[in-house]
Amino acid sequence: MKKIKFIILTACILLMILGLVSCKNGEDETQPTTEYFTVTFDTQGGSEIDAVKVIQNGKVSKPADPEKDGYVFDAWTYNSKEWSFDSDKVTENITLTAKWIDASTIYTTEALENGVKIVDVKREFETMTVPSVIGGRPVVAIGEEVFMETNTETTQKIVVAASVTSVGKSAFKDCVGVEIVIKGALTEVGEYAFYNCDTLSSISFGDGLKTVPPQAFSGCAALKELILPESLTTIDENAFEDCTSLAAIIMHGTTKTIADGAFLNASSLKAVYFYGTQADVDALEIADGNDKLVDIINSNLYFYAETKPTASGKYWHFNDDGKIRVW
Repeated sequence: MKKIKFIILTACILLMILGLVSCKNGEDETQPTTEYFTVTFDTQGGSEIDAVKVIQNGKVSKPADPEKDGYVFDAWTYNSKEWSFDSDKVTENITLTAKWIDASTIYTTEALENGVKIVDVKREFETMTVPSVIGGRPVVAIGEEVFMETNTETTQKIVVAASVTSVGKSAFKDCVGVEIVIKGALTEVGEYAFYNCDTLSSISFGDGLKTVPPQAFSGCAALKELILPESLTTIDENAFEDCTSLAAIIMHGTTKTIADGAFLNASSLKAVYFYGTQADVDALEIADGNDKLVDIINSNLYFYAETKPTASGKYWHFNDDGKIRVW
């Protein structure tokens, strides 16, 4: 009899355990699941942007603006309304559509043999984009004073396509606080072209640039590095004056003249990386007002060596990632 009671008690305990497990499983099945939705970007013929996954009720990060020949990107829209990346939430699979503005309604251009030059701005936006093509022709130049004294109340950023290689006199003069992105390598720069552009952090020069004119980059306090082309022969008066963040310069022995105050107040300069020989250094004419540059040339000048030299001295090269490295 006791044995039968024991068996019944054991069976009841097993049934209770199974019941608890079943209830637990039931509870798990009712737990909410995390759901993700796909956000697709329809660029309407512009450069492609990859789709992204966004958690339910999450916000999608704004992608880089697409590019389209002859047009300037304006905004992303959904159901014909502008999408707010700060507040709008994703609750289903959606497609955001690019809205474009014909560039000819924003810029006035002048015909050149090899393309067009922008000579005036008709309308201002928070981000001003200079496209690579307007009216079916490449945009190769920015004319004199086009963006001069651009106000941060209307424009926060100016992006210039890589097709632009020429920037005229005072083109960006006194664009204080405006972020300026020049994607191309410049072969022609006018006087005062970037004067007092205090947020300009980088600039590229193309082979063919012969002179950096007076005060072209004076006051570009965020400029950190200069890679000067082999074609450059002259850096004119006060060209890089008050470039207080400039830490490194790469230059060639073909540069012969550095005029008065070209690097005046280049207080952060730490090294000069040189393509050339000691004879080229000795032949370099450096005028007054370049004391920091002279000190660095005398104390921290590195000569280019593609392979590790066996001779003593200071040498440099580019690593596989294109970064300056000292041997």
